[in-house]
Amino acid sequence: MKNFIRKVAAVSAGVVMLGTTLGAAVAADLSNLPEPIVTNGAYISTAMVVGSNDDIGARTTLKTYFDGLVTSSSDYTYSTDYDAEDDVELDSNIAGFGAVDEDLLTGLFEGEIEVNDTDYTSREVFNFTSGASINTSWQSTYDDFGTDPYLAYAAGSLFYGYLFTDNVPNEMVSSTKELPLTFLGKDIEIVSIDSDGSPDSVTMDIATEISLDSGATYSYKGHTVTLVRVYSTSVSVDVDGEEQIISTASEKDFGDDISVELDSVGYSSDDPALSSAVLKLTEQGVSSTAADGDAFEVFTDYDTNSHSPWVWDVEIDGSGNLARFGIVNRFGADDITPSQSYKPAPITVDGTVVFPNDYAALVWDSVDTENYADFEITLSASTTLNDVDDTSIQVTSVPVMTIDSPDGDYFKSGSSNYETMYLAFNNTNGAYVGTQLWGEDSEGTHRLDTSFLTSDSFTIDYNTNDDDIAITYANVSENTSVNLTITANDWVARTLWTYANNYFVTDGEADATDITINNTLLGTREYPVLLYDGAYFDTPKSNFQSDRIKFSIPSQDLKSTFKVYLIESAGKTEADLMTSTEDVTGYDNLVLVGGPCVNSVTADFMDTTFPACGTASGIAQDKAVIQMITQGEQTALVVAGWEKADTQRAATKVADPESVLTGASMIV
Repeated sequence: MKNFIRKVAAVSAGVVMLGTTLGAAVAADLSNLPEPIVTNGAYISTAMVVGSNDDIGARTTLKTYFDGLVTSSSDYTYSTDYDAEDDVELDSNIAGFGAVDEDLLTGLFEGEIEVNDTDYTSREVFNFTSGASINTSWQSTYDDFGTDPYLAYAAGSLFYGYLFTDNVPNEMVSSTKELPLTFLGKDIEIVSIDSDGSPDSVTMDIATEISLDSGATYSYKGHTVTLVRVYSTSVSVDVDGEEQIISTASEKDFGDDISVELDSVGYSSDDPALSSAVLKLTEQGVSSTAADGDAFEVFTDYDTNSHSPWVWDVEIDGSGNLARFGIVNRFGADDITPSQSYKPAPITVDGTVVFPNDYAALVWDSVDTENYADFEITLSASTTLNDVDDTSIQVTSVPVMTIDSPDGDYFKSGSSNYETMYLAFNNTNGAYVGTQLWGEDSEGTHRLDTSFLTSDSFTIDYNTNDDDIAITYANVSENTSVNLTITANDWVARTLWTYANNYFVTDGEADATDITINNTLLGTREYPVLLYDGAYFDTPKSNFQSDRIKFSIPSQDLKSTFKVYLIESAGKTEADLMTSTEDVTGYDNLVLVGGPCVNSVTADFMDTTFPACGTASGIAQDKAVIQMITQGEQTALVVAGWEKADTQRAATKVADPESVLTGASMIV
């Protein structure tokens, strides 16, 4: 079974379907770390919670440790309500999907959008062009693909967005007459359409809008936002310890990461503690303008805009009306080791292309065969063959080409099947005679040609789509060589047996002309050559250096299945950083930093009444506890000390790769 076929079995593990859990249940034991917090290279629904700013350093130590174990956002739960599927052969592209819309993928939008009391028909779609195609190592551009087929895709070949059947006039949209869209799962509003500029562009409101009561907190992109107090026309907001006053309709930057705008206040003069406010949160540096071809940065602010993997795809018609609003991939993916880290690699079986915000995925779901038969062609300068049916029939000490399959009797000549075929060359007193075909089955060897011929053929009977793959030999030069041809439906391979000296083309060397497939010289290829039906020739260069040919044929021509899913949930590349005053009930896993004297969530998991200080904490003086606790459906890693220095020491112990952690609890 070959490399990319083996990956089919892995699909069930890598593609987590609706109704299953991202992280399998793991016993509450320290020896299982980093699971369940980090599983298969991704955070699994994790919050890191401190109760005191004094313990932020210890949390940073733990975060750095777990972050170093994260490789990708690789575990997804996919929606199963879909019919977005395409079966393609290895020489095809995935444009056959057509437009993937609500008819194929339930959950996408299709209908009317109201703008300024007028309805406009639109649909949310994915589109894939012929620039996204399966490629194999048979093509010289992709010779390092080896036995794995890859979906290589050109820049601009993957599209997501909205297509408007009724184009939206620019004069209908403004900051008070918004065009609302749920884009990649995020609610945004288009507040203007640029009808005169170039490139085509629109302006959006992309802020995350939240309503907070006085004193409440909200976690936003790893930052803790607290509404400290509310005044009649302004509020005091704290972000990670930085507090500022913001007036209505004004915006303030906090640090280098986020901005906070005060949208409105609900002020209670009788009891200011009952007041509330609506805040709009945005990332600094993320543009609210979507211009065709510009970097797409709604969810990530790239230090270098040209490194963004997606760009805006905006079309405004000649009348200034919005016709298309979406994104396309910026870079092509055709190199399995991209020259720049920000460029994507092509995907193979069980691989995914994930759209921003973990919204949806194009998945190479499977390849539809698991069976291969191997074949090998070798040469011998002097071999004797005896006919098992008539011992008087033999050839003695002659050059022989052996064509063998260790997997079964797949060679067919006439009405009989054989495990091994032999081409025997005979030269009597230097006079040209020819070659003779022999076959071997479980009973022994049989002479199949009664005389020495200038040409003959037999077939390989294995592939159900191509049950007459012919192997033909013909003498092309007396006393020198035989031309061998293997002919399938989709390819023709040719080589030359120089039997006078017993080698292929060049003695003990690999030459480009050693083998041609569909007229392409492949004798010096250093990787296996995969053909479009799934057959492949194993590493031509090294094999021809040993004067042999190895190839494998699938039981049926390969077809691949691609699917498009909406993502219900995803393993994350980051854990949420929170305080103990925030609601942590929605998380599967918690990292609780600080003891029950300062961290109310720690107190809850340690079954003490907050604040539990001193001996009431259950932690000995100058000691710390590292503990795994399961409570309901949540698992918590508790890292808590008698005081700040003890908590830090315990965090360092967890983060030390040389540490041996065992059991449910340890004292350090």
